Amino acid sequence: MSELLPYAYGGVVILLLILIFEIRQRKKFGNVLKQSRDVDPLFMKQATASKLTKVQQTLTAIRGANAALYQKVSQKLDETMRDYNSGKMPLPEYAHKLDLILNYIKKHANVKV
Repeated sequence: MSELLPYAYGGVVILLLILIFEIRQRKKFGNVLKQSRDVDPLFMKQATASKLTKVQQTLTAIRGANAALYQKVSQKLDETMRDYNSGKMPLPEYAHKLDLILNYIKKHANVKV
């Protein structure tokens, strides 16, 4: 029995070290979560930027062919971008409005989107 006692003490010390390490990691992780609470998701930002580029390219393609559609969609896009850039519109709503604009162009223009 006395030969096992040092191993038991060693096990307790290792267990305490593991617990201390885990508590520190949880605190660090909690701080990271607090700091990133108000940050927009990176992939959603990238997807939205891609949608915006696609809308702008499509608008350029229909500019000469359908001036009325170009004017209407361009005005709506400018309004949407202004609202998002001023902070009146959150990122998910902005992405949704860009989708709606793309679908509108696809429906009313003879351009492949």
